[in-house]
Amino acid sequence: LLPLHHTATSPPALYPRLQHTWARLQTWLSNEFTELGDTLNYGAPPDILASVEEQLGTPLPSAVRESYSIVDGQEPESSSGCSEGLFFGLALLSLEDSLAEWSFWREVDGDPSTGANAHLRSQMHSVPPNWIKQEYSCRGWLPLATDRAGNYLGVDLDPGEGGAYGQVIIFGRDFDTKVVLRRGEGEGGWATWLASFVDDIENGTGYEVTGQQSDEGSDGSDDNVGFEGYFFNPSGGARGHGGADGGQTLRLNGQYKGWNVLEAWADKSTRAWAQIGMGLESSEPVESQQGTGLGMGLGVFPMASRSGAEIPIPDAIESNPVTSDATVHHGISTTMLHPPQPIELPTRSDIS
Repeated sequence: LLPLHHTATSPPALYPRLQHTWARLQTWLSNEFTELGDTLNYGAPPDILASVEEQLGTPLPSAVRESYSIVDGQEPESSSGCSEGLFFGLALLSLEDSLAEWSFWREVDGDPSTGANAHLRSQMHSVPPNWIKQEYSCRGWLPLATDRAGNYLGVDLDPGEGGAYGQVIIFGRDFDTKVVLRRGEGEGGWATWLASFVDDIENGTGYEVTGQQSDEGSDGSDDNVGFEGYFFNPSGGARGHGGADGGQTLRLNGQYKGWNVLEAWADKSTRAWAQIGMGLESSEPVESQQGTGLGMGLGVFPMASRSGAEIPIPDAIESNPVTSDATVHHGISTTMLHPPQPIELPTRSDIS
């Protein structure tokens, strides 16, 4: 069981109302990107939330619980035909998929070559320092969105000495330096961060919508297709370069155009923490080098080279990882499947 950081006697966390935040986002999606909005699932019922908390061994932060009661992740390749991830290509995980990813990493915790390797753990860092535990993997890190390459946006249920239960963090196989997102700190971090994401979307800040919106939209049905890893490319985007088979995509632009989304967010937050004296200890900011793989896949601070630890990429649908060719893009490793081969039909002589 995880230590309890929040009890029945703890004061309620103050954060923006999730119902209002999700309503704002869904309004924007209905006007600008209908197909993406149609991938959002209905909220999870209380019994499912309670079951997940039981398996985690700790209550969910109130902001996360409330958010999942309104929207239970995405269903890419739903009836809308859209395979785009909600956060500039990052897929918002359903509770079921979040728990599946979390469970996969529990197999890593005791692995002597990764999670239980003392030398590897000593190479881990956090921004701000000591806010996130110095671990390669941790039971307290709950994935909420993924690039499908083993890297996540999530919440911390077991923070370091300086951190707070519920803080929003970036972590995963390519991030030796875990980062608390600016505007995502504190127990209500998920609600605060999500509201800031919607602010940027509404203000047209830091992103672009490419392609044209389909006129067909969704028929409102639920086909229960779910996630499949081969829909997602290494940059945290959807299949191909156009999202839903050449339709619309939502991507970063400006300073972070072309970056992996998690790298961009980690870079931005690391710089913001450094400006208030809470960056990495004994390090000075250097020029950003996208995808250099320096410690956290960024190059914001001079650090030792990456640990080089390799683990299979978790798959929320299949229990056994698929073995295939590894493709590297912008410093993030992922797995891509071979394209399907044509079926050979029998000839007349074969039939006779």
